[in-house]
Amino acid sequence: MKIKLLSFILLAFAISSCNENKIYAELNKDFADNRWQKSDVKEFEFTIEQEARNYDVNVHFAYFSDFQINPVPLIVTVIHPDGSEENKALNIVVKDKDNKETGDCSGDYCDIREVIVENKPLKKGIYKVRIEHDFNGPYLPNVNGIGIEVIAQAD
Repeated sequence: MKIKLLSFILLAFAISSCNENKIYAELNKDFADNRWQKSDVKEFEFTIEQEARNYDVNVHFAYFSDFQINPVPLIVTVIHPDGSEENKALNIVVKDKDNKETGDCSGDYCDIREVIVENKPLKKGIYKVRIEHDFNGPYLPNVNGIGIEVIAQAD
């Protein structure tokens, strides 16, 4: 019994230490009928407290397998603590040239993380991120979630 408990504690510690550099993660799953309406801009806010580090900021796109739109056009706006804005157009490729899923799929649920900031220093303060889709229709179908992750690079 003690060996099982010790094994469980070690496993829990190992799993939690894998995410020790992730300082923020949020996935918004508020999509009626899994439709992301054109007018529905998703907003996120995170705080950088350690300026002397480099960070990655990723968009997390969750969708149902066999997604019909490829690539998925997104517009990401990063608002820095000083109020300056940075816009970035993303095209998330959900299927490769052989029509195979590029996301990490488990059953019908798939996830893709796309980098918007890679290994760069961020100034201390509050950041806001707005994500909207740029699909031509009134909504983007079969969306399960959209979010961001902020990961501090090792010192």
